[in-house]
Amino acid sequence: MEYTASDVAAFLTKGESEVLEYRRDVSPKTLAKWISAFANSHGGHILVGVDEDPRRYSVPTVVGVNPARLKSVYKTALKQVNPQPQTVLSMVTVNDKTVGVIEVEKSDQLIMSEEGIFNALGASVQAMEASAIVAAIKKGDEQDSVKHLAEVVSQLTQTIEKLHKQIDDSGSWKRKTVDYILGGIVGAVIGAIIGKL
Repeated sequence: MEYTASDVAAFLTKGESEVLEYRRDVSPKTLAKWISAFANSHGGHILVGVDEDPRRYSVPTVVGVNPARLKSVYKTALKQVNPQPQTVLSMVTVNDKTVGVIEVEKSDQLIMSEEGIFNALGASVQAMEASAIVAAIKKGDEQDSVKHLAEVVSQLTQTIEKLHKQIDDSGSWKRKTVDYILGGIVGAVIGAIIGKL
């Protein structure tokens, strides 16, 4: 769908929700988390170039975004989600400022980012609970579900290994503590998922 300035104005009157997020700017990791969350929930729209910080503005305000930078962030974020859900990035000009509108379709498959598996709850992103992961996996063909779960666990394992390497390279006791905590959490989640299958 091609969006217009009127569409952006309508989005601004709705407020953030499980299907709408405003971002002044965004990093690839944060965008990947939001894409994962919306795809795993109801689908939705992410508006980049909109500031809703009440310390600066009384209502959500178009502040604009650099289109080339956003396209680069968007492409990088899509590489960080697996499998890639259906998304579309549109650039809309509003009062001589560019707003990026990212439309994310609800996915029939479980979508994860490099940071984990997320869903949208209210106007925030949260880690998906084990029971919700199991329910999402059980929706499809059992063999495909097991294959998808194996891919998810493999990707999480690779992410943990990257974190281990970063921690080992840093040698910091604080980082090692974080590593042990992350490993325990991921292990507990995987154990809970496998236990419910």
